[in-house]
Amino acid sequence: MIQSSQDVQLYDEYEKYYTLHNKTEVKVVVSTVNDIFTNYTPKLEALGYNDEQIWNVLKNADVTDLDYLIKQNYTYAQIQPYMSIQGFDYLI
Repeated sequence: MIQSSQDVQLYDEYEKYYTLHNKTEVKVVVSTVNDIFTNYTPKLEALGYNDEQIWNVLKNADVTDLDYLIKQNYTYAQIQPYMSIQGFDYLI
């Protein structure tokens, strides 16, 4: 029997993240997804982000961007109008 672990539970997230960032090494995808879903997702959810919104942000955000959004207490409603602007950077 395969024991349930964080890594097994995040399999779908690994695949989805790799689909968004397919030039990233698999090892980096695994460590990044582990970090995001352990340290950042709960805080984003506390700010009111849902799964779809988190994945929209993850299309072009890295953990530095997530950390900034959390520290600034930015909700998805606050950043969403800017996300469609070409060259948008979360840190500006």
